[in-house]
Amino acid sequence: LDSRGDLHDRPLRELEATFQSPRRYLEILVALARGAQSWGGLAQAPGTGSGNTLAPYLARLEAAGWVTVDEPLDGAPGGRRRRYRLADPFHDFWFAHVLPWRSLLPLVGPRAVYRERIAPHLLAHAARWLPELVRRWLADHARERLPAPAREVGGLWADGVEIPVAARLRGGQMVYGVCDPGPGAE
Repeated sequence: LDSRGDLHDRPLRELEATFQSPRRYLEILVALARGAQSWGGLAQAPGTGSGNTLAPYLARLEAAGWVTVDEPLDGAPGGRRRRYRLADPFHDFWFAHVLPWRSLLPLVGPRAVYRERIAPHLLAHAARWLPELVRRWLADHARERLPAPAREVGGLWADGVEIPVAARLRGGQMVYGVCDPGPGAE
């Protein structure tokens, strides 16, 4: 968090190097880091725009590798049930838990900001990313533990049902998973 360290402002520098006018992009990234996942959730977040004005920004963020679009395994490609998320857990954590407190750094110092404002959120952040880490493991290593490698990996969500980890193996079998990060990660 020191002004010379990556936690201080690296994501802002990367954003400014990628986009000429980064303000709207920043607002979208902050909304995603704070939990918005759907088009409607993003459109309701302050500063992100709405309707068709949001689409080109999301497309540019996706093309630049900042945002990932997830579709449920049982959904139609390009369907409306897609979800948006930050592609990088570091950026996700930074926009959600560091950016809001950056102005305190010169006032109380990096150690106090970390101890009081950031560290309490580390376990919850890890729990939020655990399903994605499991999906990535399945994509790369399913064959090591399962009867076949994964052909498709993702999740399932619809009508109040949430299965964060699902995979269709090359042999046609389906794998479903729920991640339990353990106590203290709520």
